Amino acid sequence: MKISLLLKREPFSTIFEDTMSAFFSDYFSQDYKIKWYQTDSKIGITAFKNETQIWKCNPHLNAIFVPGVKKIVLEPIIREFIYTSVWWRKPFQYLYVKTATHGVWGKYFAKINIKVSPMVPDAKDLLIVGGNHKLRLLDYKRKKCFIVLKKGFNSNFYEGELNARRLAHNLKLPVPSILEEVSSDIRWYAEEYVIGTPINRLKESKRSRFVLGECIKVLRILGEHTREEIEVENYAERLSESIKSNVISNHLLIEEEEARLLDYLDKARSLIVELSQNYIKKMNTIIVHGDFQPGNIIINNDCYWIIDWEYSYRRQEEYDGLVYLLKSRFPCGLAQRLKNLLKDDRMWTDPILCKWSENGVGKMSLRHKRLILAIFLLEELSLQIEENSNPMFKELGSGFFDFINEFPKASEVIK
Repeated sequence: MKISLLLKREPFSTIFEDTMSAFFSDYFSQDYKIKWYQTDSKIGITAFKNETQIWKCNPHLNAIFVPGVKKIVLEPIIREFIYTSVWWRKPFQYLYVKTATHGVWGKYFAKINIKVSPMVPDAKDLLIVGGNHKLRLLDYKRKKCFIVLKKGFNSNFYEGELNARRLAHNLKLPVPSILEEVSSDIRWYAEEYVIGTPINRLKESKRSRFVLGECIKVLRILGEHTREEIEVENYAERLSESIKSNVISNHLLIEEEEARLLDYLDKARSLIVELSQNYIKKMNTIIVHGDFQPGNIIINNDCYWIIDWEYSYRRQEEYDGLVYLLKSRFPCGLAQRLKNLLKDDRMWTDPILCKWSENGVGKMSLRHKRLILAIFLLEELSLQIEENSNPMFKELGSGFFDFINEFPKASEVIK
């Protein structure tokens, strides 16, 4: 999630100040102070001299850097944002990214000032990138990327990512290697510095398809090493309890929204029980990536990596394939895409799905497919609720409401 959206969702400026001052203090073994200025404040800048450093933030490029930063340091955000699949945006986006990362003109697009004291060494080699639960500090000179858990955030997603990454590394899967782990007042670890272009930003579609196929094989290896069988009703019950607890404790939901979500939950759970009763008692679960989409597969020459494992968790083994195929991270239109999937048997033979399960899903009955999709909806509801249960949030994410609006329509499709 870009900083422009994070500023609306949460008190990001305060979170950034607390998180990065704690990280710099821990890493450099001296006290650091950071102050965020939302506007180009002349008073704020001139008030600090000598040992104070000014950083700039471009929230639309999700980037924080010092003036005069080396162009190569900005390469990760250039690769991420310079191309778009929307044809009419291509020339405008290309021009904006080129200008906003230009050595002379870039500072005029980064209106937010951040004061850091004392000065961070080799700052022109550093880039800070915003994220849902963490901040990333990319150190080009030392070829390290520091992952820092945001202050005040639950560590569940952080721990889930670390556990999955350790496992993936042991299996020699294409995931950036973890170089250093620290558990102090501030949670952070360092990983291998990798740079690449997301496969949905590549011009060569043939190359994208090849890399996607390789990544499917990779995640299947992970699934084979973590597969566990569980009772369907027990799994649904566990998800339901977690969802119910998070709904009730969410401070941003009004009474009407809470009642509506609990009603959706009851109906979804009842549908799973109905579809599994006297038919399928058990299901396979594996450790999934959790956010398997084109933006999280990056490639550079002959190398590729699967990144951003923060939603990794134990879920049904078809989960990653369904996230990718149904584009569930973009909830608008999810019910229609789900309907198309149920109607078209050919989609169930797509490698993204049929290579996941131990026996493949292409030969499954319609009832079995409906059960898989009903469980998937409950898993997605659980993730959406947990993601938006942070007590620091000022508002619920726009994607949350999009998903909740699609949920009853998607449930009707499965029925």
